[in-house]
Amino acid sequence: MKSFHIPRTALFFILFALAAFAVLYHPIDLKALVRASSQGTLRTEEVAHFGSTNDMDYHLLSMDSEEFQQTAELLSTVSCCKKLNQNYSAYTHDTFPVQSVTVSFYDDAENQKFLLTVYSDGVCILNSAYVSVKYPGGGAAQLYEQLAGMGQ
Repeated sequence: MKSFHIPRTALFFILFALAAFAVLYHPIDLKALVRASSQGTLRTEEVAHFGSTNDMDYHLLSMDSEEFQQTAELLSTVSCCKKLNQNYSAYTHDTFPVQSVTVSFYDDAENQKFLLTVYSDGVCILNSAYVSVKYPGGGAAQLYEQLAGMGQ
């Protein structure tokens, strides 16, 4: 009876690939990033076509404001996973106009903790990386609706 033997290099490669995948594809929990922040901005905009912005609203959220507390509470429930199959610089929306909400959170020294952009078509970008979104209210499209309501 012949025994099955996996070459040591193949085993090493498989373990290395699994470790790299685990590091790159770990869930990003926004709760810690929100807790480390003391101020934020909430920007809503409508993009008419590639490279142009029609309408933009900008709100500064101080730590004491109710808007900051609501936004922080909502984002504390969000978990993101990087999408490995999308290239940030090569993406374009299929249909225009498209609306977006961008949330930036900062610490006391005004160092950016995170930058989250959610589009009405369900695309979500966290710190220049495409992510899939999970939170109790649904996915990225539902998160957009929640954040857009806060920005008005």
